[in-house]
Amino acid sequence: MRLLSTRRTDALAQHAQSKFPSSPLRCDRRTSVHPRLPHRGRIPRRLQPLRHPVSSLALGPSGWTQIANFITTGLLMLLFAIGLRRHLHAAGRPSTWGPLLVGTYAIGLIGAGVFVTDPVGGYPLGTPAQAVHTWHGMLHDSPFSLSVFASLAAACFVFAWRFTGWRERG
Repeated sequence: MRLLSTRRTDALAQHAQSKFPSSPLRCDRRTSVHPRLPHRGRIPRRLQPLRHPVSSLALGPSGWTQIANFITTGLLMLLFAIGLRRHLHAAGRPSTWGPLLVGTYAIGLIGAGVFVTDPVGGYPLGTPAQAVHTWHGMLHDSPFSLSVFASLAAACFVFAWRFTGWRERG
């Protein structure tokens, strides 16, 4: 089942072009970005999002964009964790574990960007389907990627518990 019909998508693209005629990021039904720009926002053809991890985008000639994405997001989340801790203490509601877990998430993202993953499942094109394990791939997978997922989930539960105790329901 398709969410939007082709006619509806074409109508949305035409509406966007009429509203923003000189915008470099106009919508196009086929590419989701302007057809004259490089297609940086598209998923590569061989990447299957249900089979390959998002870290696989760090491999190949355009992999620097995913590495920069991990490191930049990690640095911004680290600044957010510092600001969150300061704000909660200034508001008279000190919370240690929530900001600490958000900071752990940030450090995991930075580490996942510094230590690039190993090719897996035949992506990028030309790599064997059987994974070859390297030291930087093991560092990417075990301490950093694991800390990203575990600490983010734990931070959600910690803040849900704290907000319930503060009688704030969002």
